[in-house]
Amino acid sequence: MRISNNDTLYAFEQAIDKCEDNVYLLSPDGKQFNLKNPIERYEGIGRLLEDKWERMELFASERKDEGVLFDFFRQYKAA
Repeated sequence: MRISNNDTLYAFEQAIDKCEDNVYLLSPDGKQFNLKNPIERYEGIGRLLEDKWERMELFASERKDEGVLFDFFRQYKAA
């Protein structure tokens, strides 16, 4: 999925905020960004928006938070 507009980005950040525990982005070079941390979120999402980072992995540390992320992807899969 590619985040291509402000509405999708805002919804992605809201989904992260709904998660109770940590949510991470993992870059192809092994750098991990905790999206619950404001500074790491800024850097991680910035890299996610760059073309060269389209293969980043997203994961949650708690299984219940995965459902929140899956709901976001279902709703915005065409974005």
